[in-house]
Amino acid sequence: VVIQELMRLDGQAQRLLSREITSMESLQHPNVVRLYEVVETPSRLYLVLEYAGGGDLHNRICNEGKLFCGCFLWLQLIY
Repeated sequence: VVIQELMRLDGQAQRLLSREITSMESLQHPNVVRLYEVVETPSRLYLVLEYAGGGDLHNRICNEGKLFCGCFLWLQLIY
């Protein structure tokens, strides 16, 4: 389990995050990090996420270059 701490956001960012949370709550797939819980305090928002070892995707792409074709095709299919 990973807890992501977020500071309070402006109105536009809050709406976008709300949509993202709604999407994450509805997704249940073995290749997608699962959102377990959202905890809100007066000054912060905490997302309790499934732990995914191996580093983050952004760093992998920066260090190793583009993903192979199969992953790209899968990403196109879900968007």
